[in-house]
Amino acid sequence: MLFFPKYWHIIGKDVSEDVISLFNGARDMDDVNNTHISAFTPGRLITDNTLVAFETFHYMHSVCSGKKGSMAIKLDTSKAYDRVEWDFLENVMLNMGFHEQWVRMVMSCVSTVSHDVILNDDESDSFMQERDDSIIFCRADNRDVQAVRRVLARYEVASGQMINLGKSEGKYLGIPTWIRRSKSLAFASLKERVWKKIKGWKQQTSSSVGREILLKAIVQALPTYLMNFFNIPNGFCSDIQRMMARWWGCKEDDRRIHWVAWEKMCKSKENGGLGFLKVVDFNEAMLAKQGWRLLQNPELLATRVLKARYFPNSSFMDSSIGSRPSYIWRSIWGCKWVLEKGCIWVVGDGLRWRIESISELCPRCGVREESVYHAIRGCGWAVAAWQEAGLER
Repeated sequence: MLFFPKYWHIIGKDVSEDVISLFNGARDMDDVNNTHISAFTPGRLITDNTLVAFETFHYMHSVCSGKKGSMAIKLDTSKAYDRVEWDFLENVMLNMGFHEQWVRMVMSCVSTVSHDVILNDDESDSFMQERDDSIIFCRADNRDVQAVRRVLARYEVASGQMINLGKSEGKYLGIPTWIRRSKSLAFASLKERVWKKIKGWKQQTSSSVGREILLKAIVQALPTYLMNFFNIPNGFCSDIQRMMARWWGCKEDDRRIHWVAWEKMCKSKENGGLGFLKVVDFNEAMLAKQGWRLLQNPELLATRVLKARYFPNSSFMDSSIGSRPSYIWRSIWGCKWVLEKGCIWVVGDGLRWRIESISELCPRCGVREESVYHAIRGCGWAVAAWQEAGLER
């Protein structure tokens, strides 16, 4: 705790006044013990960590030959105040002769720790921090393993946390660390979570408005995080939509006839629908968003990792699938067409414009060589435009 001695000449007066007000009962301990976390680091997303970690795991699985290997250690930590019986701690302090008011203040500090997240200037509800997800990558040899164990032992002593070496979920930040050929195993838990949510509502007879809110706010939000990284198989997306449609059209255990196709329900309300998401389209949009992020943020670590691996000498838009790609890269690259439909080339300073990439063919019809006459009269698009304006002659 070097912060307070070093900056006491700046914060000393305020800290002293706060402590005195606490002892005098002028301030509530709950307000003091509530930590505000500013989320998130500007310019960074939690998805960046996931992209880098998954690519690293993919590389480790791909490199199976040679004498030198690598390994990953997923740490599951629990803080000291999560492992202490509070009644025991309170009785110890009372038996040691501490004043009851002091004991109450200490117990209020250690047993009611909560956090708030401030996102876009909006404060979230308070929550208790349960664990941290951390991964250590190192060489798979005895020297590195012993070094990591020594570092972790020192970390436990210094931080008061305990490393649970026997616990591992095979996931990092909520996603699997390895996707095998069978996608049904990797994403089975997603469908199960959706089904559990809907099954828990089956006995609830809510209005149509209530059902619409439950589906949009909860069920449709469940796969959002995974859809940032993976192209969920169409079969899974269809199953999720089918479960939503069945719950929407049933009352308790009685099924009703679906008079309107679910495709129409997914249209906007202005176009006669209810604005439900098409799961497949939403998945493609989320993956295209990751591709756009690669284009707009070349300095990010996630972008540099993917570029070094898959498109070192080109841009994302000109990249190829590459050899032995990870499932995350295949998913993002596979939705590049979404960006291609909405992006156009704009000449800026001309320094990065590649003249050899410009085709001599008409960019509209792609059949004839582009010329002034073709652009005005020869191209089918131009002819259609003249006809639309009534000036075909």
